[in-house]
Amino acid sequence: MAVLARERGIGQSYVRSFLYISKNTASNYWKCYKNGGTTQLFAQKERSKKRREDEDLKRAVFALLHEPPSTHGINRTSWKLADLKMVLRSQGQVVCPEVIRTIIKKAGYKWRKARTVLTSKDPHYKAKLEAIQDTLSKLENDEAFFSIDEFGPIAVKKRGGRKRVAPEESYTVPQWQRSNPHYS
Repeated sequence: MAVLARERGIGQSYVRSFLYISKNTASNYWKCYKNGGTTQLFAQKERSKKRREDEDLKRAVFALLHEPPSTHGINRTSWKLADLKMVLRSQGQVVCPEVIRTIIKKAGYKWRKARTVLTSKDPHYKAKLEAIQDTLSKLENDEAFFSIDEFGPIAVKKRGGRKRVAPEESYTVPQWQRSNPHYS
């Protein structure tokens, strides 16, 4: 539309304000049209290589992720995007946080919450588990399995958290505690 308007003698400032394009964009369209006509104006432009597909950058990002931030003078135990960007810049890799995020996400990394799994200190745990699994695998359709687990010792201890306290009080939870004898 900018080229057609210019061909018809319509003022470029009016056309640019109507189309919401910059002076440079309008000039580039006109130059393309003058150099190669409509063929060059509508030709597919070659895109430069995307930064997120740069193999050197990917290697640099994952090399950093596998190092603790403290090796680069950052007083943290885990990386932040701003820290990654800063260290990459100091290594000569100028990159924005969005590109770093995209590289990490495309590699399949995700945020996961740790799962709590059951564990046992029983030295015969595996043998007992295999016996139960063997029994369960041999059950017939009209049979049921019932098990009573030994309820081991209970440790009732204070846990941290939030608590409303008076201005002159302090709220602490001792690191080492004895279990409450009433519940053991």
